[in-house]
Amino acid sequence: MEQEQLPGENVPIAAPSTTIENKKRKKVAIIFSSIFLLVCFGFALFVIFFYHQKQEIKEAEKPVISSGAPSYVTSIYYALPKEQLLQRQKEIEKELGKSWQVTLDEYGFAKQLISSDSALYGGDYTDIINSSSGNIFTKKEIEYWNNFIKEHASIFGIDSKNVEQFTYAKSIINSYDFLQIQQHVNTTLLFTSSGLDSAIHISRKFAVSPKSIISAAVIVSGHFWPNFSVPKNARVSKEDIEEVIVGQQIKIPQKSIPCNPLPNHPCPAPTDNQVMHYITKAEVQIDLVPYLYKKGNMMQGRLAYKVTLKNNQTFLKLFDAITKDKLD
Repeated sequence: MEQEQLPGENVPIAAPSTTIENKKRKKVAIIFSSIFLLVCFGFALFVIFFYHQKQEIKEAEKPVISSGAPSYVTSIYYALPKEQLLQRQKEIEKELGKSWQVTLDEYGFAKQLISSDSALYGGDYTDIINSSSGNIFTKKEIEYWNNFIKEHASIFGIDSKNVEQFTYAKSIINSYDFLQIQQHVNTTLLFTSSGLDSAIHISRKFAVSPKSIISAAVIVSGHFWPNFSVPKNARVSKEDIEEVIVGQQIKIPQKSIPCNPLPNHPCPAPTDNQVMHYITKAEVQIDLVPYLYKKGNMMQGRLAYKVTLKNNQTFLKLFDAITKDKLD
């Protein structure tokens, strides 16, 4: 009678040497996998390093433009290359629409925008021109232009710092109603070199006949300087500047002697004679101002002392209020 085989009986058992061999193979596979991963990782690092080195070489080969500004100066504006300026003009013309004639300054901001689009006017301007009040912007129009400038902020150099500082000055000159929005920095009006903008002007010009308007145009000119910033406090004292100015010798026009003409004795003709004058402390006026300083083809934001003389409208000197450098 055959004996029933119990579970687990006669099952071949792996030899000890075979088990050890399998373990060795696994270890070798893990080691080779680790080496392969390390090689791949090292190669990736080499590629990244090589790429950055190449980029650094490219950057080093670019011409370096030095501002030559003191370390405290953070607001610097460079004139744009011709190609970049033309491209920016095309972008702005597309943004504003065909009704606008666009002229930019060399820094890429609005120099003058002109439009004859009648949709920009809201009323019978013949009545306005003939009225006793003259050609004056309405409150609704002022609001419109305020929103227009904010809507096209990048064209006019408007940023989060200066957007709320709009103040309107109104004056009527012939057929113009003139609105002026001036840029302030730290609550002080931004002072600029002669011929530079730090304000936005909005005016309308009309050519009229006795009964009707022949042509009309709105002119928006000038701009702010975005992100303009200077320190609030000077390091150089006003007394230091006075020491430089007081005692200087300058030429001033010679005052004419009062003359009452008599028969056969006319007064002498005015002359352009000048006399030497020593500046006194009593006549010196020194004001601390944010100053847009033009240096070559760039602009720099400086904190400056503006020096004038109380009885001389032509005298003007500017000194850096941090470094004491002469800026005029």
